[in-house]
Amino acid sequence: LVQILCFGDVVGLASTRLQERPKKIPAALALGSIVPLGMALVLTSAARGLPGRDPLAPLLATGDAALACFAVSAIATTVIGTLLACSQCLSDVVCDIVGWCSESHRRLVRVASAALPAAGALVGDDAFYAFLAFAGAYPVTVLYG
Repeated sequence: LVQILCFGDVVGLASTRLQERPKKIPAALALGSIVPLGMALVLTSAARGLPGRDPLAPLLATGDAALACFAVSAIATTVIGTLLACSQCLSDVVCDIVGWCSESHRRLVRVASAALPAAGALVGDDAFYAFLAFAGAYPVTVLYG
């Protein structure tokens, strides 16, 4: 549960997107954290009464549609957050290099932020594990030295 509340990358993105309306930033962060918190509470309450070492095993064995919806939602929130953060970061880089930004530059950056990971995924299974290792190691190195 604590891991869900650690969303430092989202704070910067929300602050940048709402920089013209700074009073809305706390409300946006609070409302944006309600859905993941609710999902975690539902999963925790569902797993409390399940026997065994892995509380998810009986849920996965049932093939329940609610569980599938939960899994798709969890993946979608991760992908959307990552794409928004990458898009903002690449947009800042392009703006700094070019010296100014237009809406066409921002659209190009949004397409690139989705196309680059998709192209990497098409390389093959071995590339996926290399990218996964990089994705896990790079932010930790940058954030914590």
